[in-house]
Amino acid sequence: MKKIYLGISLVILVALVFSIVILLNKPSPDINLTQNNSTTIDSSGSPVQILPLTDLAKHNTKEDCWVVYKNKVYDVTSWIPNHPGGESAIARTCGTTDFEGAFERKHGTSKASMFMKVTTYKGDFAI
Repeated sequence: MKKIYLGISLVILVALVFSIVILLNKPSPDINLTQNNSTTIDSSGSPVQILPLTDLAKHNTKEDCWVVYKNKVYDVTSWIPNHPGGESAIARTCGTTDFEGAFERKHGTSKASMFMKVTTYKGDFAI
């Protein structure tokens, strides 16, 4: 009988240690942590890429165009040929932080939902 209690106690102890190790290594989802200076954990616990200006600037042509809107980086490359205002309206802002100002001067917020549908979110802009 003593061996049974000892076995059960050992199983409980191992389970407790295992649980503690898992809890200590899991980030809290409501804490905004920075990891490797290039990702952060959002409030849902999902990793979000943090993109500095140096990364944004690499995507500065109409064939590879990233822009910043509301402190988030979007790839607008596929939309440029379809833009009713012409390719150059967007192309001159590729790889810069100038897009949001130009977009809002032209459209206000009337085209914001369409913008979200035709772009690809790449990450948050490192301010």
